[in-house]
Amino acid sequence: MDFLNIKRAHIVGHSIGGTIDLQLASTYPDYIKSLILLEPAITGYNEFTNEQVIQEFQPIIQMYDKGQKNEAIDIFMKTAIGTNYKEIIANVLPSNLFELAVVDEKTFFHEEIPSMKSWTFTKIQTKDLVHTPVLHIRGIQKTRKISEER
Repeated sequence: MDFLNIKRAHIVGHSIGGTIDLQLASTYPDYIKSLILLEPAITGYNEFTNEQVIQEFQPIIQMYDKGQKNEAIDIFMKTAIGTNYKEIIANVLPSNLFELAVVDEKTFFHEEIPSMKSWTFTKIQTKDLVHTPVLHIRGIQKTRKISEER
């Protein structure tokens, strides 16, 4: 933002992007006009710790690494969205989304998930956001483990 001479901005993030946005707003609150968080990946507020979530992902990361990419993505999508995820996303996203997810998921499995281990955003840090307008959008969520989808 400094490089582009942007003093303040409205910040939007989905999933892990929402998590990154929370950290950005906590660390640099003067840069943020508002936050729009679309289902941010905040495990610290759920029943699972970051370490437990990472452990849950290990079997599908191994599946992905063994070349079973479609199967790994399928399990993740069923866990994150539901067994009818293909119908749901077909109504709102491009038809080649699944293929794009398979191509791009290396970043998810090998960068984003492991990075959760070092993320320590806490409820105490939310005080840093007290003057920041936040729109938090979250769909209906059924808590289930990845292992239930395998």
